[in-house]
Amino acid sequence: MVLNDFLGRPLVIFVEFQMSSIRAAVAIGLLLAFAFLTHAPATAQVRGVDVEAFVGEPYGVAKIVVRFAPNTMDKDVLRFWIEERNDRVHYPTYGNPPLRRLVRNLFDLRPEQATAYFLFKGGQPFSVRLFAGQPIDVQVRPRFAPLRRARLLDEWWQQMRAGAGLLDSSDTDYPQQIDNYLASLLSLRLNLPWRDRPQGPLANLFGDSSMDRTLGPFLGTEEQRITIERDIILGKYVNASPASLPLPPHQPSPALAFPPFPGAEPNVEPMAMYVPRECFYVRTGSFGNFIWLRKLIDRTGGDMRNLIAVRGLDYQTDARMQTRLGLRDSKLSAVLGPLVVSDVALIGLDSFVREGASMGLVFEARNSFLFATEMNSQRQTIQEETPSATLEEVTIGDKTVTLLSTPDHRVRSFYVANGDYHLVTSSRKLVERFLEVHGTSDALGATAEFKNTRWYLPLDRQDTIFAYMSDAFFENHATPQYRIETMRRLRATAEIELWRIAELVAKREGQPSGSIRELVQGGYLPPGFGTLPDGSQTVREGDRFVNTRRGSRGYFVPAADVEIESITPLEAQEYNQFLTEFRSSTGRVNPIAFGLRRFASGTPTPEGEIPIERVEIDAFITPFTQSNSWISQLGAPDGWRLQPLPGDLVSAELVLGDRHWFAGLRDLNPLPSPWQGANGSEPQSLFAYLLKFLFGSPGEYIVGYLGATPAVPAGPLFTPWGNSPQFGPPDAGGYAQGGPVWRRDYGDYSMFSFDRGLIEQISPQVLLVPAERPAQGRLHIGDPRQTAVAELLDLLGLMQASRTSDANTRFLDVLSRQLAVPDDQAIAIAEELLDAKMVCTLGGQYEPNPDAFGHPTWRTSLSAQSALPDYRFPPLQWFRGLDLDFAIVGDVLSAHATVDLQLIDEPGVPPLPAEIPPEVIPALIRGAEELPPPPDRSRGGKGDGTQTPPSQRNSGGGKSGGRQNH
Repeated sequence: MVLNDFLGRPLVIFVEFQMSSIRAAVAIGLLLAFAFLTHAPATAQVRGVDVEAFVGEPYGVAKIVVRFAPNTMDKDVLRFWIEERNDRVHYPTYGNPPLRRLVRNLFDLRPEQATAYFLFKGGQPFSVRLFAGQPIDVQVRPRFAPLRRARLLDEWWQQMRAGAGLLDSSDTDYPQQIDNYLASLLSLRLNLPWRDRPQGPLANLFGDSSMDRTLGPFLGTEEQRITIERDIILGKYVNASPASLPLPPHQPSPALAFPPFPGAEPNVEPMAMYVPRECFYVRTGSFGNFIWLRKLIDRTGGDMRNLIAVRGLDYQTDARMQTRLGLRDSKLSAVLGPLVVSDVALIGLDSFVREGASMGLVFEARNSFLFATEMNSQRQTIQEETPSATLEEVTIGDKTVTLLSTPDHRVRSFYVANGDYHLVTSSRKLVERFLEVHGTSDALGATAEFKNTRWYLPLDRQDTIFAYMSDAFFENHATPQYRIETMRRLRATAEIELWRIAELVAKREGQPSGSIRELVQGGYLPPGFGTLPDGSQTVREGDRFVNTRRGSRGYFVPAADVEIESITPLEAQEYNQFLTEFRSSTGRVNPIAFGLRRFASGTPTPEGEIPIERVEIDAFITPFTQSNSWISQLGAPDGWRLQPLPGDLVSAELVLGDRHWFAGLRDLNPLPSPWQGANGSEPQSLFAYLLKFLFGSPGEYIVGYLGATPAVPAGPLFTPWGNSPQFGPPDAGGYAQGGPVWRRDYGDYSMFSFDRGLIEQISPQVLLVPAERPAQGRLHIGDPRQTAVAELLDLLGLMQASRTSDANTRFLDVLSRQLAVPDDQAIAIAEELLDAKMVCTLGGQYEPNPDAFGHPTWRTSLSAQSALPDYRFPPLQWFRGLDLDFAIVGDVLSAHATVDLQLIDEPGVPPLPAEIPPEVIPALIRGAEELPPPPDRSRGGKGDGTQTPPSQRNSGGGKSGGRQNH
């Protein structure tokens, strides 16, 4: 029901494989593959043991180096383990950096020594047993040497920072909560420098770390959550002044200005006149479209990112929102829905789904009496089935509203009707605004901004999904009330997590852990922990931790419903800093709108296979501020496109300056398999395979071309591999060679490829023809199934899935090894800490896997090697083709895409219950909403009845004929 991807989170684009070419991506993927798919244990022969140990407070530090005979040591560092009977050893780490492990696995190189670092308590001698494929007993005799202790302590800390121990934050899939806590706690205890964490995804995207600080809380990034937890442990809020300052007034951005419409204003749907202007708005247009959207969400588990790569943590956002709103799918809903409901929209004041969002559903009823009867019946049933739930009537404005709720806010559902428009929401504030705005300028549909959007995406498009995030929606998050409450609720969530982690660490160290007071006295939590500036406290209720003002974690009272009476000087300072950075670096987030329509693709499919749908998406950002440097390099929108070349799997075009660039990828040549030799049975030499792949000619694998018109001047050509070949004089056919690259100038065109024969083949076919829409960039991707590219994507997807699954097992390892959590409790405690269900992205189950000596380790029941034959990269299961173009004209950024997909089977006409009167059957059949055929575009133009935006009139289209290459 709730789509994070419609809200702020799609603004976060984090490209995990930042590689310069497909060849590099494959190479890294294969390196990683062998790093975990190969393993050959051996029995180590010990040649000697060196020990250093120095006493100190609160910990001593020790280092053990075990030397082995050549080629006898097990190359898998995860088999290292230190054991000590009296529980004096803490926070071990092992001196075998990940890159070394990778190289050793690749080339079967075995280390000749193992290094273990650890902290210990006390000054008396003690014995440890180091397991490195076999038990090795070591006597540790601590000495007093402050300078050498400081040096060794720094060495231990650097090793931890290098990622070989607990503090590995280089893996974005790995949950950071425990590592972050321990790093903060140990740096504080031992007076060690805190290391700078890697910049977050917003900094990677925008090149500015301030973006994480300004937009991080709004988007709910993991980096922001971890930063707040670190600040709490390091004492940022210790001795903070009380909340004694009034909430400052909001300083709004200047109002957006829009040119007058050339003629009549566009039509606006009545539903938009009931939506507050500061809400996001996702309208489905019909109940049938709403059902399609629900099926899509069910397919993705409530997170659209699962269409690209299954995530290792399932936050169950859809199920949470259904529970909170008190909505259930009845057996007759799919049948009766089209009769009772004509339109549905998801609206909200924020997207804080993980904490508790201010969201709701607006239903436009065909029959308000029947709809209200069904809603009240559902709510009564939930109240009767939920022991702690109450159903009461409250007055908001001049309306009677029903409130279904539980004390912990897991259920918090307001229901109110305003004419034929019915709102079900978690937020009292949203109810107030819903009742206030109808017939006023505060309604979303009454704003000039929304009417401007409806000019670009008019009602007669009949979108399956129309989504809009207004300027007021983004501006609302910059108000003092919303920003400060956002930070407080993130801090409340962080305190709940930290309390549980501190409890586990204290138990592991044998210290009292039954209350916040004991944890503060033991140094596991900072003074003042547990109380927020508004006086609310973090408390334990049974087996749950809650904030006394906001409720249970994951079900907080919506931010819009929390009144802020006063703030602290620190909060005032942080808000002023935020506002300064927001106005200077971001200014404002431009309004965003997109419309999605579904059509039958017309592509035949085998019997029993899900039919292919065609989804058309039009997106607009207006007004759009051209602040990015790359945008300034674009030329004017070009009314031409490359004529499709038979055999192209991927083709792309970009207008840079006055030159039209184009490129195509036919496929990859068959990739040699690292698991299979030339005869199909024996594995080839890994070393020889990697050398061939890494250092061979890229033309051996890539079958594609690059071209431009007008022709590129003679001279060196930059390539993604850093080469800059200088082409020699052309031969009689017009071909010139520079390194592995061939060039041919053919009429007004220049073409480049690793394959001379390919240039010869396509040169006569290259032709620019009139385009449907002027654009500066275009992309076409065909159906990648049964291609070498698909094999590559499957391999890289498997690498990522294995990495994600491995991240979860490492988190369980930390619980078991470092915090001594029993195996039968580890998964439950991990999911409690993360407030999410752990998912094995390979399709297996997480299970304990003690080593030969009984030491706890975790694994997944389905390894990457086992999953390899059947694994498919998730998009390849539904993606069947894409065409996309974009243009920036004046202050409007527009994009148009068509996607062919096999995603959701058509529901068809649902079975009719016996009690449905026969006379309503025709209406039910019409409600099935069969997909229309795709629009007729054979005559050019939009072909769909939409109005041409003013900014696109006379902007470069309308040329006839083609730009010939000869």
